[in-house]
Amino acid sequence: MIESAPRQPPGIAADELYVAGEQCAVSMRFFSIIGLGAAVLLILMAFVVIAVDRQSRMGALSFGLPGLALGACALLLRTAAARFEEARRRRTFASFASAVAFETAYWRIIACIGIVTFALTWGPSVIAHFLPSPAARSAADMRRIGAALEKYAARNHQYPDVKTIENLSIALRPFMTKSMSLEDGWGTQFQYKALCREHVCYDYRLASAGADRQFEKWALTVDDDSDYGDVDGGGIHRPETDIVFGSGHFIVMPSNLRRAGD
Repeated sequence: MIESAPRQPPGIAADELYVAGEQCAVSMRFFSIIGLGAAVLLILMAFVVIAVDRQSRMGALSFGLPGLALGACALLLRTAAARFEEARRRRTFASFASAVAFETAYWRIIACIGIVTFALTWGPSVIAHFLPSPAARSAADMRRIGAALEKYAARNHQYPDVKTIENLSIALRPFMTKSMSLEDGWGTQFQYKALCREHVCYDYRLASAGADRQFEKWALTVDDDSDYGDVDGGGIHRPETDIVFGSGHFIVMPSNLRRAGD
């Protein structure tokens, strides 16, 4: 007759399980306190940003939204700790299993909160980093239009004498590989003016209204040799200024576009 090995009393395993649950509850309480403190600090920093600059909503969101998310995570962590404390008091496997199940769901909720917070707070900045800015898109379109204008002038010995950007698009159609953009990166139509003398259009001005979407009075009349910029790259002005292209290069260019190398 083969003797069976003595089985370990179930109470020993249960005691070890409850001790582990108590340790989980203690660590969860500790981290929830740290999380709540950090959440309060982030929310206070958001209020400070608003107090310093009321227009800086995105700056306030970059602190406030993570603060709210961290506070929600800390409160959920305290709830999970309370579940483990309740399981330790009841000393039943059912209560402990319920606490473990809640902890598993907790980490899934934390992952969802983290993804949503990242998408709302830093998502636009990440997308903007990989996409060209409105100023860069405007400059690229203006360069293409300028190249087509030079081809037109080489064939016709003058630049198109048209009044609207739509008519310019029709005139340049044979000289462009794809359809001409009528609007700048901010959604405002380009403006074009031919500079003519004795029925010969010897130069032109192509202008974008810039970030403020308002054309300056000088946008279509600025001289190539004026104080607005040198012949190699254009003037350096506030970021919202107009962008003016003429004579095959930029005459006026905002400072942020110039720094970006456009």
